[in-house]
Amino acid sequence: MPVTRDVLRSFGRAARATLLADPAASKEVKARVEDFKAGERWARNFVKRNSIDSVRLHGEAGSVNKEAIKEAMEELKALCAKYPARLIFNVDETGLQWKLMPRRTYLSNLEDRKTGRGSRGMFFKDRLSAIMCANADGTAKVDMSIIGKAKGPRCFNDTPSPLKYFSQANAWSDTATFRKWWCEVFLPFVRRFTHEPVLLLMDGCASHGDLVDDRGQVTIKFYPPNCTSVHQPMDLGIIAETKCNYRKELLDVKTSTMLVADTLRAEAKARKMKAGTMGLAQGHQPHVRDAAELLQKAWASVTAQDIASFGGTKLAGTRVSTGREEEDEEEDSGDDNTGLARRVPPAYGELSSHFGVLEAAAEESGNGDAALYLAKAKMAMIAAHSKRRVRQADMREFVATE
Repeated sequence: MPVTRDVLRSFGRAARATLLADPAASKEVKARVEDFKAGERWARNFVKRNSIDSVRLHGEAGSVNKEAIKEAMEELKALCAKYPARLIFNVDETGLQWKLMPRRTYLSNLEDRKTGRGSRGMFFKDRLSAIMCANADGTAKVDMSIIGKAKGPRCFNDTPSPLKYFSQANAWSDTATFRKWWCEVFLPFVRRFTHEPVLLLMDGCASHGDLVDDRGQVTIKFYPPNCTSVHQPMDLGIIAETKCNYRKELLDVKTSTMLVADTLRAEAKARKMKAGTMGLAQGHQPHVRDAAELLQKAWASVTAQDIASFGGTKLAGTRVSTGREEEDEEEDSGDDNTGLARRVPPAYGELSSHFGVLEAAAEESGNGDAALYLAKAKMAMIAAHSKRRVRQADMREFVATE
């Protein structure tokens, strides 16, 4: 269960109730906790005192069974060792709500957050899928392809899409669409890039089957199930960085046209432009061609060093020099799963010195139940901070040491 401030407050209230109901607790102890409410401020200060961070959980990474995939990953690493990094490619798809604006904004005290500026942007659910592919050292980025619902968007009538566009009823990558990408985008790119054998890594999605290279140049290897979130370079930051770049590009355009949007819309109306052909340049929401142009810029902004820092160090165990090894070693605390810097959670002794009035009262009264509630709170927060699961045996040992 995620540990929130409400959970922490419930632990505090339970500890208070236990102390007040304990006949062995002194009047001084009960007086100290009588007015304790375990409010929002207490929870906030507790988190601050213990230097605990709020983290966003990721379900895919949590479902990875390391032992189950260990043998398969060893085989994959052995296969990758036969290829230089520049000849190992990784492909993945991602969805993009291309009209959706950021969820945070600044409002004055007089504005209503439910109807304030930017709230309408939360209702845009238009989605595209993007197919992204690059090699391990970042020296070869396959041109991005996008998948939309419309067979022929009106915005392409005058100016074609800068990216390869495929249509699918739900804007998803199905077997037929991915096979088109394979034949029309990837294989031609590989032929231009090299005549040497190439390894393509991808997840085992059903739409990725049935691919054939008549020249035998490309070998396809699938990742073991439920492990791409911790082993596939595209999932380790390349896709996320591209989406961040896209939002930045979109905000830049919206900001630059914000003051003249009414004028641009009036001019478009005077020219009798049809629905679907009016986009950012006309003061409207982006259409598919706008999204394609912004995605092209966003993908171009992802550097070879960026890709190598994910693909080179994580792509099935291969290692690529990115010029950032010393920096990465300083930041990495040894977590092989995520590659993110981790701080060692504070020791129990350090937490005890900062826990405040409840802990002092529990220790003074010697109430075991109250101490257990406090220990649960500490262990829960340490678990959230370190992103590790805490076993009941660990907690019993943890309490016993006190």
